[in-house]
Amino acid sequence: MKSNIPEMTKASKTILNHIDIIFLDIKTNITTAKIAGINYKLRGFRKRTFGFKALKNFKIIIFIAVGRLNLI
Repeated sequence: MKSNIPEMTKASKTILNHIDIIFLDIKTNITTAKIAGINYKLRGFRKRTFGFKALKNFKIIIFIAVGRLNLI
């Protein structure tokens, strides 16, 4: 922050603005590739549920696809 180099001050401000996210990433060890994979799957689920009018139905499809819904 005290540097006279504008690029360094800009970089330090960016790091300080995102410090919570940086620490969360280190703590959880979830990479952007994992998040992109989850988003890709959710887009596929949304296509399957096209025409459903309730958000509840979308959630049910996600739980069925992920395997966390016990139907028995």
